[in-house]
Amino acid sequence: MIGDVSVRSSSLAFDASTHREQSLVDLRVRIYYKELLCINHMFGLPMFDRHKV
Repeated sequence: MIGDVSVRSSSLAFDASTHREQSLVDLRVRIYYKELLCINHMFGLPMFDRHKV
């Protein structure tokens, strides 16, 4: 899909957050494809150390 000429833009976003006192890091992929914005949450991994905001 990335190599298709209909793809206008794409982005990768890494994010660290805290949910119920558990630190997490996740990856999201955003692709603007044929007049449609597709947001895919690829994975979320627990972190066992604190993250600095």
